[in-house]
Amino acid sequence: MIEDLGTLLRVEDDYVDFNREERNYAAVLYHHLVAEPAAMSRFLQLVAPGVSCDDGYPHIYFEYAHVRDLWEQARRMPDMANLVDRNTRYFNAMLAFLQSGHSEGVVAGIHNAMALLETGKGQRCERATAMPTPRIPERVERIDTAFVERFNKVFVAGRQSLEQLQSPARWSAVTLRNLAKTDKPLAETACRLKWAFNAKADLVIHTGRRAAVCIEIKLDSKTSTYTLPSLASGKDGNAVDSTFKMSQLGLQQYILESLLGFEARFAILGRPGPGGVVRVPDRCTGDPERPNQTDDPRHPKGISWRQAFEAVLGAGFCPVGDSRSFTDRMLRLVCKEGKS
Repeated sequence: MIEDLGTLLRVEDDYVDFNREERNYAAVLYHHLVAEPAAMSRFLQLVAPGVSCDDGYPHIYFEYAHVRDLWEQARRMPDMANLVDRNTRYFNAMLAFLQSGHSEGVVAGIHNAMALLETGKGQRCERATAMPTPRIPERVERIDTAFVERFNKVFVAGRQSLEQLQSPARWSAVTLRNLAKTDKPLAETACRLKWAFNAKADLVIHTGRRAAVCIEIKLDSKTSTYTLPSLASGKDGNAVDSTFKMSQLGLQQYILESLLGFEARFAILGRPGPGGVVRVPDRCTGDPERPNQTDDPRHPKGISWRQAFEAVLGAGFCPVGDSRSFTDRMLRLVCKEGKS
């Protein structure tokens, strides 16, 4: 009989003593914040000092997917029962957040991109990396199912609808990478929209109808960077890395402030490094990481797990020592400094 994995690896500890899953600790924190209003109030003042809540708030969300769910909820609205009206509204909503290097605007850029990606025929945009000057948002009066079928065929990965415009979450990374060769502004804004529809912030607390605090949860991992790899030819003919990058914090800022219209504040909840400082990356580039040494409320705030659970659990919180309670054993690891 084959021995179990723990025996083969000679690990005899209970899982509670070495669980490294960030979402497990986020779920524990979420439970206490939902169950105890006083804990929520203390936690909010820790991550966003001076913040206040409107009547009926706060509302807290774990694995926050507001943008994705807005798209689905729109389909259920009574005035969206007509397929053409629904597709037209979806398309105009996308247009509001797309930009193009095409001289005639975003709609022309999309049609041109479809021609290029389908047949290789079309006018290549000569703009380089600079984004075009913002223009009045474009709108279309109506898009028919023939256009929708063609659009989905070009842009959507996997199964493609023949009649309903599909979410940007489904757009193909390969298609967008190819598009970057001909219309980089359109490819980059489309890519950012795709990432936004797929992203889920760890914890978001709505403090009002259009106000929120976003908390990214980290244990040993660093904040992510989203990339759209692309190689362009330099003046000497050699390949130049022109990868489009966006930090995890930058994407959350785009989601909350640009797509959702929130006034937002941000925090990183993680284990401190040397000196007891939780390092916070630049939210525009994600690099370099730097200590949180600013009083600017718009700068993400670095919070340690110990600070978070002391605020939530109060004076009874004791993750050190010889306590064998399940909660103390579980939180002992997450409250250590640096990687264990």
